[in-house]
Amino acid sequence: MKAVFEAITAKVSGSSLATILSGDSFFLNEAPSSATAPYGVYQLISVIPTFTFDTNGEEILIQFSVYAEHPQILDLFEDLKTLFDNCKLSITGYRLVVMEREFSRLISDPDTSLKHYMTQYRLLIEKE
Repeated sequence: MKAVFEAITAKVSGSSLATILSGDSFFLNEAPSSATAPYGVYQLISVIPTFTFDTNGEEILIQFSVYAEHPQILDLFEDLKTLFDNCKLSITGYRLVVMEREFSRLISDPDTSLKHYMTQYRLLIEKE
């Protein structure tokens, strides 16, 4: 999974999403307690090996979460979609077959003014 995480980090680097997140506020697995909005988190949900007669691959579910106040949360979600919907992702040692958005959900935190946009993507990759 290291190659997938590196590919995601490279894709975000220099993008408009990274600009809104101030470049260093996109975290793997969880944000530190010191993180301030806006920030993003991505994490691995599942990996299922796939085998056919002539290929070995994996079906991967990745969750992206962005946190910000309204209306900035909407910009973050649009940037996330632009960056990852059916994108070309360079994964060392693999060929990306498809990266599709499975679902998205906007969540309000009742204790703060922060919004949380959660989005999951399904990737199908094949070993080169």
